[in-house]
Amino acid sequence: MIHEILLPTPLATEIHHPERVHKWKQAHAPSLHSQLKGEKKPNGLSDFLDFYGMLLPTPVASDAGVGAVMGKNDKIIVTPK
Repeated sequence: MIHEILLPTPLATEIHHPERVHKWKQAHAPSLHSQLKGEKKPNGLSDFLDFYGMLLPTPVASDAGVGAVMGKNDKIIVTPK
């Protein structure tokens, strides 16, 4: 079935815990499933993506016309119709 190959959709209330993820990275934790002194683990989809370096930056309005390019902050190119 198709639903077996899709990633779960983040909830509208998805809470990202960047401070927890930062602690795990600083402690060189092998994965998000590790226990560090009994502290709470990062546990959301955003936390998982951040821990493994897969969290993409939020697109801006100018990306709609030219596409998202990492490090692009120069002029916007508009193609004539």
